[in-house]
Amino acid sequence: MTSGVVLTVEALNPNDVPRYLFATCEQVAAVVAMIGRPGIGVQLDVYHCHQVGDDVASVVSELKDVIAHVQIADAPGRAEPGTGEVDFTRFFASLDENGYQGWIGCEYYPLGSPEEGLAWRTRY
Repeated sequence: MTSGVVLTVEALNPNDVPRYLFATCEQVAAVVAMIGRPGIGVQLDVYHCHQVGDDVASVVSELKDVIAHVQIADAPGRAEPGTGEVDFTRFFASLDENGYQGWIGCEYYPLGSPEEGLAWRTRY
């Protein structure tokens, strides 16, 4: 019996959060696989994923079966998409190509007003 609740576990990069248990999505995915139960998945945070040197679009492809939630922020700087180094066109295409149907949370610090910080949506 399942309650419909999904527990997500997120990797946090060691520069921002030293001594955190998981630094990469691959580490989280390995634990999810070890547990081997429904209702637990990877929370892919684009900012943290990029900060450890991972290619975020490739991580989507590799972990598509265990990604339960996605959070976005550009890196470096943790501002809205389009302000840093992440190729969000490729990232969003990878989500589509790999059948991601879940929510995408915005966890960034807009450089301007919140309204200005949402202007990126029209580009993607």
